[in-house]
Amino acid sequence: MPTFEGSVTFEIETQIEPDGIRFDRYAPEGVEVEDESYFSSQDIRIDGGSIGLKIEAETLEAAERLAQEIISEGAEYEDDNGFTWVASSVYVELEKVEEPMTLVRAQEILTNLVSNSDDEEIGEAVRFVFTYIAELGTRISSLVTQVERLTAGTGAIGRAERFVATGGDTEVLTEGLPEASDGGNEATA
Repeated sequence: MPTFEGSVTFEIETQIEPDGIRFDRYAPEGVEVEDESYFSSQDIRIDGGSIGLKIEAETLEAAERLAQEIISEGAEYEDDNGFTWVASSVYVELEKVEEPMTLVRAQEILTNLVSNSDDEEIGEAVRFVFTYIAELGTRISSLVTQVERLTAGTGAIGRAERFVATGGDTEVLTEGLPEASDGGNEATA
């Protein structure tokens, strides 16, 4: 299923009207308070809302619908202070993530295609190709291992090439080989 990534930017707004503030609670002893306060409501609009999204959906339109289930124009959201905010100026921007084609992904796509087909021969052909590719991969791995062993061994091929390149310098042929020994008996004079 395709993946879409992007963001939603938005503003939030609310209306605040102080309610239940009693100034007589703060009056010192001996002070009588007659509170005649009247506070009007104030509209507050704040910008800066932004959320990132990664959505799996069949189409861009389906992905946008899923994004709007999270945040949409006129939807209400309550914050930790108990204030209810209304989303406005909601802008959804999504784009399809282009996945690189891999063997695993190709196999998944073709398997899904075959499972939706009534033609058994198509399924048999796809399974044959997958098996053949897997066998080729095994053969290639085996050959790579053999080549690594041959080239990592004594390095004789490299020494022979250098011998020819140096015009027959015999020291090149023994380069990197262990020193010759007389069996561990060193003669002392």
